[in-house]
Amino acid sequence: MAVHTAPCGSCFYCRANQENLCETIMETKVLGAFAEQILLPAHIVARNVYPKPQHLSFEEAAFLEPLSCVVYGDQVQALRPHETLVIIGAGPIGLLFLLLAKARGVDRVIVTGKNTGRLEMAARLGADRVVDVTREDALPLIAELTAGRGADQVIECTGRPSVWEASLKMVRKGGRVLLFGGCPSGTEVRFDTGRLHYDEITLDGVFHFTPEAVAEARELLVSGDIDVSPLISGRFPLTDLERALQLLSRGDGLKYALIPEAADDPVAP
Repeated sequence: MAVHTAPCGSCFYCRANQENLCETIMETKVLGAFAEQILLPAHIVARNVYPKPQHLSFEEAAFLEPLSCVVYGDQVQALRPHETLVIIGAGPIGLLFLLLAKARGVDRVIVTGKNTGRLEMAARLGADRVVDVTREDALPLIAELTAGRGADQVIECTGRPSVWEASLKMVRKGGRVLLFGGCPSGTEVRFDTGRLHYDEITLDGVFHFTPEAVAEARELLVSGDIDVSPLISGRFPLTDLERALQLLSRGDGLKYALIPEAADDPVAP
């Protein structure tokens, strides 16, 4: 089990215990895509490679990288029990946050999105309420469920500037907003300064992961505390790569496993 980066351990940011911001972490990342073999640099092997236990499938182990990003988000801005959490976006990252929130004991999780199939998956995975924003305004529902206060925490997983701005409207005074979805560099957004200042809103951006987050994500997968198997929408032989990409481009399914050998169970949603 491995991820594609590791910090150098010696730059300013590594010494400042901000290893996800390492000066060379993006320059030395490994991009293998569909190669039969990948040679990992020694610094990645030393920090972010683990044996895969036999009971964990290769497909499930492949979630180590995205789950590490989600775990790091939790380390930056903790998921807390006995709170109301809103997750904006029901894609793979939003659903991983849902699974982690349930593992952390968050009382009430509301997931908003536009894709009916993915929202149905969120409900099956334990979301207390799902909101199709193409049919319903999420704000009145959040207000109704929280005595008008707003959510304790909002996690934005779409990377859309308009949604970044809307996230502040969903959170209560003293609440927390985690901006996980990345907007294109150079994008500008506008926030109500009164909300940020007088309502004491905590606003955090989050990027990538640290070796500590990778280790925790690995333990969550190995222990079964998080079961990612429902997020695997199908398996295809590598020769059907184009078909898998077409399904994803239409928003059909979540994650597809591409098997170098002929897959025994090619499945489409």
